Amino acid sequence: MHRTHKYAKPRLPALYFIIFVILCSPSIAQADDYTDALQSEAADLSVDPETDANKPATAQKLVVDHNFGQEAFQTMLAQHYHGTYVFYKRLSSEKRLVAYEAYKKTPMIEPLRRLIMDLLVN
Repeated sequence: MHRTHKYAKPRLPALYFIIFVILCSPSIAQADDYTDALQSEAADLSVDPETDANKPATAQKLVVDHNFGQEAFQTMLAQHYHGTYVFYKRLSSEKRLVAYEAYKKTPMIEPLRRLIMDLLVN
């Protein structure tokens, strides 16, 4: 009869660990090959000194005639800012008018997007 010590730990977790290491070894080697390929590609790149990396980003502004109607505004949203248009269409007609009037005052997309989200929530 085989007797086990009362404090003996099962060896199964160690076996799982060994199998895991063996199975992962090829993928680690492949990852090294991949990073080596990326590094060799990156070594061939150079920075264009004419590029102005510190140029501040400007807000998006679509030049639109300020005399456009609400229907033209909706068409412009659908064609150029479809994601914004999807949320705009969820607004009630009164809230759509608020968004349209706000855009006529300040024809910039970011403030309009924030306003539309605020109108949806409230």
